[in-house]
Order: sequence, then C-alpha cells, then structure tokens
Amino acid sequence: MRGQQSPKEIETAVRLYEDALKKDSRFALAYAGIADASWRMYEDKKEPFWMNKALAAAKQAQQTNDALPEVHLAMGSAYLGAGRLAEAVEEMKRAVELAPNSDEVYRLLAAACLRAGQKNEAIEAYQKAIQIAPYYWRNYNALGNAYYEFGDYDKALTAYKRVIELAPEISFGYENVGSVYFSQGKFKEAITNAEKALTITPNPDLYDNIGEAYFYMNRYAESVSMIEKAVAMNPNSEENTGNLANAYRWNGQKEKSLATYDKAIALAYKELQVNPRNASVMGHLAGYYAEKGDRAQSIEWISRARSIDPNGVDLLYRAAIVHALANRPEDAFKDLHEAFQKGYSTELARRDPDFGSLQHRPEFADLLAEFSTTKK
Repeated sequence: MRGQQSPKEIETAVRLYEDALKKDSRFALAYAGIADASWRMYEDKKEPFWMNKALAAAKQAQQTNDALPEVHLAMGSAYLGAGRLAEAVEEMKRAVELAPNSDEVYRLLAAACLRAGQKNEAIEAYQKAIQIAPYYWRNYNALGNAYYEFGDYDKALTAYKRVIELAPEISFGYENVGSVYFSQGKFKEAITNAEKALTITPNPDLYDNIGEAYFYMNRYAESVSMIEKAVAMNPNSEENTGNLANAYRWNGQKEKSLATYDKAIALAYKELQVNPRNASVMGHLAGYYAEKGDRAQSIEWISRARSIDPNGVDLLYRAAIVHALANRPEDAFKDLHEAFQKGYSTELARRDPDFGSLQHRPEFADLLAEFSTTKK
C-alpha cells in the first residue's frame, strides 16, 4: 500500500489484510488496512461496494481499538469519501494527537482540510508532513495537488518536479507535471509527460489527459481515440465518460455524443448516492446537462455545487461554461473573471469551443489580456 497503488496491488493488500484477520479477528490494524485499501479502490473503480466496505471496516477497527492513530486515519478517510467532512477533519485531528511525528497523519489531515475548504490549514499540514519526512515523494505530490487545485501552477510544478527527483521510477510525477503543463496551455509538453507516465504505469486518467490535450489542439479524432481507451479501462468514471461525450460532440458524432452524455449523467448520479455533497461531481453534472442543451438542469446543478463550494476554481470555470451555453453572457464573464483571478488558465478558455458565443466579444479579449499577463 505504500507503493504506486494500482487496483491489482490494492486487491492483493486486501487479501493479505483478510488473511491476517483469519489469524486474529481482533487485529485492529488489519481492519484499518482494509478500510484504507477499500477507499483507494473506490477512488479507482467508483463502485459503491468499496465505499461501503471501507466504512464497515473502519467502524470495526474503531470498535476493536480506538487508541490507534491508524484507526482514526481509516475512519477519517472513510468519512471523507462519504462527504462527511467535519467528521473527517475531527478524526484526522485525533490521529495527530496520537501520532504527532507521523507524516502520513499530517498528509491525511491536510487532505481533509482541503476538502473542507480550509486552504491555509491544508497547506500548513502538508508542509508539516514534508518537515517530518523530507525525502518521501508522496508528501510533495500531495502538496503539489493542493497548489494545483488552488490554481498556483508554479508552486505545483515545483512540488511535482521534486516527486520526479525522489521517485523517477513511478508515474505520478510525470503525470502531474503533464497536468500543470496542460493547465498552462502547453499541450505538447503535457502529452510528452503523460506518454512518459504511460510507459511506467498505464492508467485510464493518462489516456484521458492525452485525449483532453488533443481536444484543445482541435485534433478531435485523436482525442476520441485516446479517451475511448480511458473509458474502456474504467467504464465507471463519470468524468472520463463526460470527456468522451465532449470529444464525440466536437468530432461531429452527435448521436454518440448524446448517448454518452446520458451515460455520464447516470454515473454522476451513482456517485452522488455515495457522497451527496460531492460538489465536483455536481459541477460535472451541470456541464453535461448544459452541453446537451438542458439549461434548467444545468443551472440548478451548478447552483447546488457552488452552494457547497463557492470558491472552487474548477467550479467557477464550469459555471462560466454553463452560463455561456445558457446564453447568459454577463454571468459567464463574471464567473470567468473570478476563475482567472483565482489562477485558472486563460489559455484553456481561449481554446475552449464551449465559449464560442463569447469569443468574438470585446469583453472576452479584454479578460484574456488582463489575466494573461499575470497567470501563464
């Protein structure tokens, strides 16, 4: 579980934890391990079975031995996956009290704070994890993810490059460096890094990342080909499926596009059954409805998403798309302005075909000119 966790490794870990419980049914650490592994499997597979397994194992661990930090980490991670953010933060803080010298504890506390919208607390906890274990790649990767989410691409890139220095044999560093380049509009560099990551550990998100880069380069047929590979590897990913629908749409495959949006919508609803307060999934759902032409549903879902996470950069950009497609240009420009202020890439907006109704307007050019000089 401390290596690069593909589904194969995670399933192997679950079997080993279960073998441990056969020898000692009161082994709290084994229950905590099953909870952690099941949570990771849910992140990959998006199957409710794994989230239910994580919650059940975490509760069993807590009933068995409430004095172990690993038990509170497992419980906190399970709460995090279920969208119970306040409870997740409290469990992680309890783990910190029990293990103040553990980088893993601070890393997971940071993740909970990040999801709860506590930006400063999250960055502080990630930096504490690095102080404790300055040569462990995962701490820098997690810090980079936080900076990336906040639109601070330069700091994210520095953290991810440190991951490559510490662990060049794993794919995460290359994958995430590619994500930063993508957000900066450096699509060729993004593809190069994603392809490097693919040579190490193929995964659906890498194919999706390459496909999105081709999309913004107006190479729609190649985009379709790559994202189809992603969906074939992980058919339960609403995000990959939604990206495929977009690629079909702009490649002129209207019927396929509409059918694929419907699949993405169904998968999004399935995820919301597990975590009804997942603002990111709500934002995606709003986008799918907007791209299908259902204005009422798209406006409703983006409003719900932003009521939960009013400051998320990706949600602001998604709101701009929703409003542009709903023919509400003033709202779209307002959302774009705020997204750019928070660091969202102007280059992606410049190339995004969903802003076709705005791109001929002087306000659009003015926005790009204002923020292109401050954020690259």
